[in-house]
Amino acid sequence: RVPMRIERLDVKNRAIAKSIGASRARGEIFLFCDDDIVAPADFVETHVRNHRSAGVGGVSCRVLEEGLPPLRSTNICKVTFYGRMRSGFQSDVVCRVRSLVGGNMSVKRATFLEAGYFDSGFRGTAIFEEQDYSERIRSLGQSILFTNECAVWHFPQKKGNLDTRKTFPVEYYRDFHHNEMLYFLKNRPRIFLVLAVPFCLLRSFRQAGIGGVGLRGAWTMFAGVFEGIASYYRSLR
Repeated sequence: RVPMRIERLDVKNRAIAKSIGASRARGEIFLFCDDDIVAPADFVETHVRNHRSAGVGGVSCRVLEEGLPPLRSTNICKVTFYGRMRSGFQSDVVCRVRSLVGGNMSVKRATFLEAGYFDSGFRGTAIFEEQDYSERIRSLGQSILFTNECAVWHFPQKKGNLDTRKTFPVEYYRDFHHNEMLYFLKNRPRIFLVLAVPFCLLRSFRQAGIGGVGLRGAWTMFAGVFEGIASYYRSLR
């Protein structure tokens, strides 16, 4: 049996929860999991074993989900210029990737101490947070390993990312744009904001049309861009 300790927080923030968990953990490998996955018996062992590979700072395993087609490709977990992750995390391969998979990801203690805490500035469902942390791991000269040695099953929970996007599109895309700008300013040349901001504006109008929330909804979505820029510059103080 593995002893467990439950910490209860007053604030609702994924990054803070993970950072506090890591700060109080005693082991040499920190394993972070979402609450809507079912892991196999060899899950922890697989993560530990793969951290023995030279130069590996982070590890993620396959994630299976009902409706995902079979895949065997190493062209997975790519991060676009805007910070979005192209998934493919059901792929039956072992390879180096650019981003950890949020549903299950492990980091060496030494890597965590060097890369620092997760950024609590990412709002809502914290989209872009894993990509941001992966950028920091790779900036240390360490790689991120994706392995098919075991797989977790993902059962998307109600009121998760997909439900929130459909039910509350204005709030979802406002947070999305906030997080996208925060990620962009941290990890991309600022001059490319001249491309990123208009792209977000077009997305706002498109999603407002799909969600039927009108011009006011579109502008509220787009306001997340300026909030994200403000969050980034506040973090520099």
